[in-house]
Amino acid sequence: MSASKPVMLVIDRPRERSPLLTQFYGYLARADGMFRIVRDNRTDMPLKDVIEDRLDGPPDFVYWGFTPGTGLRRSANYVNEKNIKVICDVGDVEQFVGNYGPVVDNFQETGIDYLIARWPDVEGFHSSVDLREHVSKTPWLNRTEIIHVPWAIDPSLYYEGERDIDASLVCTMNPMWHYHENRTFARYSLAGIPANIRVGNWYAVEYLDILSRSKIFIVEGSGRNFLVQKYLEGAACGAMLMGEIPGTAQDIFEDGISIAEVRDYSRTGEIVFEYLKEPELIERIAAEGRRRVLDKFTLDKIVPPFEKTIWKS
Repeated sequence: MSASKPVMLVIDRPRERSPLLTQFYGYLARADGMFRIVRDNRTDMPLKDVIEDRLDGPPDFVYWGFTPGTGLRRSANYVNEKNIKVICDVGDVEQFVGNYGPVVDNFQETGIDYLIARWPDVEGFHSSVDLREHVSKTPWLNRTEIIHVPWAIDPSLYYEGERDIDASLVCTMNPMWHYHENRTFARYSLAGIPANIRVGNWYAVEYLDILSRSKIFIVEGSGRNFLVQKYLEGAACGAMLMGEIPGTAQDIFEDGISIAEVRDYSRTGEIVFEYLKEPELIERIAAEGRRRVLDKFTLDKIVPPFEKTIWKS
């Protein structure tokens, strides 16, 4: 594309805990993309100062990751004067609709043109119904368009290693948080079986290394009814997923075909032990899970519709 492509300034902090968001930004910045992407992590600096450091003039868009920081709030006059369109990655619905502190405060003077949500219409822990209702009732969101952009992966970053780990449970695990209850059940259940089990909270390179070496990757969505990131990442690394099947992904994950379903996480160890007796079945389910995820959830399939929607503005 020509050098005159619209400029999008992405303001966010590094996301070790959300590698898919980092991949999303990277894909937006590809050479043949529809926008010129400039990234900066100075979330407390007024945008005018960031722009003077990085750009020749105001950008067409500011993409604000759902991150704390006062930079946007301190730049409201500048954003409105220059007619800069604001894109917000909503993050967790309960934070946004709950007017979560400084995060939501950032937008009240600028408004939001495009609000990116990562899930379809669901009920429960994250609900886009709640999000739409909040937007419709909030005066400063009167021009907001909600865009659903599912999580997606860059296949080149995920690989299959030597499967020397029988099963892994990679996640935050806080017994004080009721929505981590199933993770706690799984942890203690796994402790009782004779197998090479890894339980912990790894990041970045270590995280991908654990996934790529696992025969079985245990997933648990904290009560969410949609695909959390780990479903895509574990499957892409070629591990057999074991866990609950999200209500919105039953066409992707089918018990015994592309995932090993778990309904009672206190039985996780028992179920893992039974599957380890059938290595060929593990490989077959893992291969089908990987095929389905790579068929539907890669960045080249997910991101272009979002780009075209934004570009038209």
